[in-house]
Amino acid sequence: MTPSRSRGHGHNPDPDPGPPDPILNLRGGADDNANQPSKRTSSGRAFPAVRRGGQRAPSRRVSTRPMSSREGPTPESTRLPFGRRDSIRPTIPVEGPVPGPTKRTQDPHPPGSSPDPTSPSKPRVKRARPSAMVPQRDRIPMTNLSIDQHQQDLGTSFMDQRSDVPLNYIYYNFERYNQDKVKNAIEGMKVEMSHLVSPARQGIEKSIDLLLSLPKLYDYTPFVKSHTKDIHLDIKRHPVVWALIAKSPTGAAVRMIAHLPQEFYTEKEANLVCEAFIDILNRWPGDLSLLIKEPAGFKSGSFHARLLTSACRHRVLPYKTVVCPLPAFRKAKEGPKVAGIKKENHFDVWVSCIDPTTYKQREDQKEVGIRAFGPDTVIPEPSEKYQFVVFDNRGGIKKSISRVQPNDGQPSFFPSVLPDESELQISSDEREGLHNAERLCRLYSATITTQGGLINTQSCRNIWKSLLDKYGAANKHVPGASRGTFGGSDLLQVNTMYGQLSTRISAGRTLMRHLLEINEEYQLPAIIIRSVDRAWVIGVEQAISDAWILEGDILKAWQRGAEAADLANQSIKTLEKPPLACVCTPEMAQTETHYCSNCGGLRVCNQLVATGFDGRRVCRSCSTRLQARPLGNQVVEYLYGALKTKMTLEQRASKGDITDTEKKSTQQQCLEVLKNLVPNKDEVEQAGLPVGMTWRDSYSKNLYSLPDHITTTKRTQPNRPSIDSVFPAWLTPLGYRIHCPENIVVTLQAVNYAKHIQIPAFMAMVSWYVNQRTRIEQAHQPNIWGSEARAELDELEKKMIKISKRLRIIRLTFGWTRYRRLTAKMVTKEQFQKDLAPLISGRLQPELLESMERLDTVKNFASTPLAIRFPEEELSRIRTLVQEIQDFFHVQLPRGPDGCPYFAHPLSMPTEWNWRVAWRLGSERLERMRRACNRHWPTYDTIETILLECIFQVCINKCVLTSDDPNYHLQRHLKAKYSSLLELPLVMAYHDGLTFALGHAEHGKGMYTGWPSRPHRLDERLEGDDSNNIRVESRTENFLKADYDESTYPDLKKMIMDIDMPKDVYDNTLKPQALSKEERENLVWNGEELGDDLFKESLEFSDPMSEIPDPSETSGEAMPADVGQLPLSQGAPAKTVENLSMRVKSDQTDYSEGLSAGELDEQWTQTMTGQSESLPAGDLTNQWAQPMPFQATSRNPSLQTVYSDSNTSETMEQRWSLTMQNTMQGHLDEVMRLVESRPTLDSGFRGLLDSLREAKNEGDDASFMAILAVIRAELS
Repeated sequence: MTPSRSRGHGHNPDPDPGPPDPILNLRGGADDNANQPSKRTSSGRAFPAVRRGGQRAPSRRVSTRPMSSREGPTPESTRLPFGRRDSIRPTIPVEGPVPGPTKRTQDPHPPGSSPDPTSPSKPRVKRARPSAMVPQRDRIPMTNLSIDQHQQDLGTSFMDQRSDVPLNYIYYNFERYNQDKVKNAIEGMKVEMSHLVSPARQGIEKSIDLLLSLPKLYDYTPFVKSHTKDIHLDIKRHPVVWALIAKSPTGAAVRMIAHLPQEFYTEKEANLVCEAFIDILNRWPGDLSLLIKEPAGFKSGSFHARLLTSACRHRVLPYKTVVCPLPAFRKAKEGPKVAGIKKENHFDVWVSCIDPTTYKQREDQKEVGIRAFGPDTVIPEPSEKYQFVVFDNRGGIKKSISRVQPNDGQPSFFPSVLPDESELQISSDEREGLHNAERLCRLYSATITTQGGLINTQSCRNIWKSLLDKYGAANKHVPGASRGTFGGSDLLQVNTMYGQLSTRISAGRTLMRHLLEINEEYQLPAIIIRSVDRAWVIGVEQAISDAWILEGDILKAWQRGAEAADLANQSIKTLEKPPLACVCTPEMAQTETHYCSNCGGLRVCNQLVATGFDGRRVCRSCSTRLQARPLGNQVVEYLYGALKTKMTLEQRASKGDITDTEKKSTQQQCLEVLKNLVPNKDEVEQAGLPVGMTWRDSYSKNLYSLPDHITTTKRTQPNRPSIDSVFPAWLTPLGYRIHCPENIVVTLQAVNYAKHIQIPAFMAMVSWYVNQRTRIEQAHQPNIWGSEARAELDELEKKMIKISKRLRIIRLTFGWTRYRRLTAKMVTKEQFQKDLAPLISGRLQPELLESMERLDTVKNFASTPLAIRFPEEELSRIRTLVQEIQDFFHVQLPRGPDGCPYFAHPLSMPTEWNWRVAWRLGSERLERMRRACNRHWPTYDTIETILLECIFQVCINKCVLTSDDPNYHLQRHLKAKYSSLLELPLVMAYHDGLTFALGHAEHGKGMYTGWPSRPHRLDERLEGDDSNNIRVESRTENFLKADYDESTYPDLKKMIMDIDMPKDVYDNTLKPQALSKEERENLVWNGEELGDDLFKESLEFSDPMSEIPDPSETSGEAMPADVGQLPLSQGAPAKTVENLSMRVKSDQTDYSEGLSAGELDEQWTQTMTGQSESLPAGDLTNQWAQPMPFQATSRNPSLQTVYSDSNTSETMEQRWSLTMQNTMQGHLDEVMRLVESRPTLDSGFRGLLDSLREAKNEGDDASFMAILAVIRAELS
């Protein structure tokens, strides 16, 4: 996040501003937003300050999206398409803007609850059915419901939780993406163009600075005197002048320099010009007679003197007009000796210059006719600051042209010197072409003049070429609208990002350097065009360059470019053809011109060829360059960039086991595998797909191709190629590796996300399940929600639950986290093949069956402390409401011993399920939603509403529709709305692909259940159904959907149904061999999965196309998406916490090529673990974000193997206990020192401290570390 920029002082205008500036605005651009009112939300509140770097600072980057996805009802629409009763809810009149939902507290302890764990709890007794125990009141009719009845007012202490990153950086907005990004970036920037240096000013400064950098040779002093010239017949202009004089050091002699007319210059201005000239004179390395003359017979200054006087005038008097040579019209000539452009009507311009090396006078001539321009070319005029003149041979002005303002309110313009129609009879097209030629000559004349006249032949040629490249049709080189326009340097950098299928326009290096000199925080954001076709980019380049040349304000120029880019992106989205796209017939191909898709140069149609790199039509030189790229085609280049990122992350996770040499070697070997996976040319052409852009999905054997543009509203598309590691790890001579030549394939990005780090057999079974479910639904059409279909679906779900449970324990034999997989104990090649057999077959060895009984009874939460208890005083109300939900849908969920309903599949229900466990589960899911999924919006939900929503949506899914039910239509509507994409059954256990997750119904909006904070009736949820934006689904489906556009969902389902795993990665006929006792001990899962991926406090969904360079061109190491952001300290404890129930952790993903959020963040985790070994036990400040101790299991060496030499296991246990006692005491002492400085502590925090002491005294290190993690989060 860029820190807030300081606001500079405004530029005070000169007392005598003179004529307006030409081409450039030399004054600093005013801050257009400086006097604007503060930004406010739709409800009228000012946006709160955004926290940056641990300090409060006013927010500059404010999201343009609504703060909440939940909007108040409007008179035009009602919330429910069907009423609960026959009555129709009348329209509610609303005066003024409808307020948003009332903000709700995020405190896990509802009002009135006591979080103190030491308070005695009531003995639990078997209770009657809630619906029978509590009298049921009549339902509240919907006609009596107020729109705000379910919204509880809260205190003003509630604060919106928003990210520092605006939403327009995350979710693409084709209409204003670049504009919003540029506006946010430049807000508050104060750029003084006189210091930033515009083309005009920099050229003058460079020409004079070149002379001023020379050593001083003379000591002349300036002197200005009024003088009246003698009247001659040939000199009748400006008789009264200021004589600029150079006095010798002795004062005995004077030398004349030049004359300045007194009608245009004051004495003060003449003195300023004279002083600047004398400074040059005293350093002049050439003949002094070129600059000064004897007073006797002096009539006008020399050529050198007049030119340098003009440069000094521009330097010290920037508000004066810039006097430039006037272009002249030349009629076409005839005759045998006439050739070239002289055979047609044209314009030319003569500009006088001084060579910067020899200091000799030279004349530069440029000519241009109508053939240099396309039919739609429009060349802009210079600004009012320029004056075009014709000089006489003594420096006087014979003719002058300035901009004139017409009386009809039209923009001002320069009068043309082109003869009118009575004198020159030509067609309208030719006349317009000659006007363009005249304007181009004016631009060239102005550009050379602003260089101060000190310029060589090659520089003049470069400037002319740059103007022709920008506006002309006769380009023979790579064009660049901005070349040389920033004081001779390029204004822009244009880079094609093949890995992101887009083009990036960024500031030129010289421009960036000047911005940093003004303020080290100033930078212009990259402008993104969502295509690699240069034809879309040229217009954006020209828009920036035009605004820069005409106005001289780089901030406004960047805004113009952002507007042009967004217009281009909208055209790309609607599948419009690029500018000058080819629709040629064979005859037209001989004459029509099109842009080269790579360099942007205009070429005749039949000169463009289809390149084998990516299938685009490019010029022959670009085709040669593209084919010479090292990787040969775009698909391989695209994949290789992703491979390098994966290898970098894997190297970091290995903690030094993978060396740079091994990484480089593995990358090259994997590259050869990727090249072999690309289909051959004949196969691609037979499929009608573009060569160089086509690839094969290894998991379905289907062919896909990359587009050359992006049309989706999201940041990525599901059918992109992605590199997947087939198995959790692969044995190599150097140890276990994840991405290695034997273990990589290319698949669809969405399938890779869904597979996550599961084994191929799991994806094969998911595909089997979705196909079977689709068959059942088709067989029972149209009554797919009837009882017969439900019975078959129940049987199918039971099978899937059992299969997934079996595959989960097979998957865990290889460890879960990346570090555990990379550091597993080496085995022989034969043993590895034996271990791999269950992963390929999906069949479990009988010796490991006992591990399955531990899967759903893991007694450990990620971070929730013992202090969180279910509010007993609210239990009756919640039980009644839960029963009402089940009664309404005619569903009875399985229950725990205390009557707590279990909303996942009954076969996955753990042995210890109760209200306390459910409450803690809801607490973690609420915290995860607030910190990650909903971090850009206010979070209105509570623990209670999260649990109720899970029950509500599961009941909808399980509901059997009967046409005679009075609520049939409403139930049918809800089932259609809340049906999921794959309809996979849900489980609670972590590491399972069916683990339930809370996902967005629509990405780009806040997550909200629709429940009020303390509901009493189901009607309240139905009333808020329009506001719901949450779906309860399996993590596999959640990962599959990522943040793709909803229009891709049918394609996502088809991708899953098309999965056809190769025999070498999934073969259910393969029978695993029996395990020995030692092998069983190495593979058996002990119920503890320690060192798991951490829950990320904030996932960084940065625009992969705005600020990240092309991966194929990146030489440095790829950084994780959230560098600098520390996740919560939620590492698992070293031992099982016996008094906790279940294990529930993060299901989040950052969608980085199928890697989980925890995997991406694991490098941070392991680094902090390593640092903890060198920190003092009581240094809580430095250990604040440390993960908990890592205990290797499965294939990793045990604690005894790691820490013992010849000691017995009893000695090791004693040492371990002593070490943990010292560690816990150090942590406790540091915590107490910190809390003593706090004046007040709430009861909940005191309860945490009491639990911490109790765990320490009992030696329960696991509970101690779990509670300490929560205290750390509270104190931080």
